[in-house]
Amino acid sequence: MNLTLFQTVLMNCGYLIFACIVMLSMFIIIYKIFDRFTKFDTSEQLKNNNISIGLLYCGLLIGMGIAIGLVVGFTL
Repeated sequence: MNLTLFQTVLMNCGYLIFACIVMLSMFIIIYKIFDRFTKFDTSEQLKNNNISIGLLYCGLLIGMGIAIGLVVGFTL
């Protein structure tokens, strides 16, 4: 199959959009799951500028982003 440069770029943009949608939906799901298992209201803690909760979510989202990015990258 001989693809032109434009077709290749268009196909890679489609993969990028799909990967972004998957990652954002996974982030929302992870946030909801983590919020359900904690004893405190994480949204309220983030509104109160609780730095430890912010750092916890930062690490969680970075880790999940790396993991999901690798999975999506290996499937291309």
